[in-house]
Amino acid sequence: MYFKPSINNIQSKSLLEAIEGVKGAKLKNSGNRTVIENEGLAMGYSQVGADGNTQVFYNVFPPGKKVHVSFFRIKFEVYKSTRSESYQGNNYTNPSIMDLISRVSTVSASIKRQKEHGYMPRDYSTEFYVMERSFLTKAEYKALNPNDKRWQFLEEKSKYTEEFWKDLDRFGIPPVIKSVASKIGNELKLAN
Repeated sequence: MYFKPSINNIQSKSLLEAIEGVKGAKLKNSGNRTVIENEGLAMGYSQVGADGNTQVFYNVFPPGKKVHVSFFRIKFEVYKSTRSESYQGNNYTNPSIMDLISRVSTVSASIKRQKEHGYMPRDYSTEFYVMERSFLTKAEYKALNPNDKRWQFLEEKSKYTEEFWKDLDRFGIPPVIKSVASKIGNELKLAN
């Protein structure tokens, strides 16, 4: 199955701020971390990592819970959905979206398109890394006169100032994300 490359939906809030708006979610300070709870279950945490930056991890659904979703004739069973974000600095109680370093989202699910084929397992992962920072003021945004809320500040062709993919360590990008590396290892080999 092919998916067109896309950019994660980045909101103007950090993951912790977004979770505060989730019904039943609570943030509790516990020593040197903030625990994210929902319906009495620990769903994630925010803490300062070994590198001195803030790490936030969140299970979208409680562990062990299966969520059923239908979209016309397509049916989904979602087994696990997680989000993790890293922010510059050690403000683990209230990180700012302006300090976002990276976001990784993963989903484990099964999709059923036709009755005779049953459910087919799928794992999806999206990664987003901040390479450069620049911001628009509200006045600058209004001057651009966007015609709808989905308008994006993307050009058709990327113009990277540096070839970051040739030196991932310098930019703090892992060659393989941890969840994938734990299953297949850190070395990728070309299969013909």
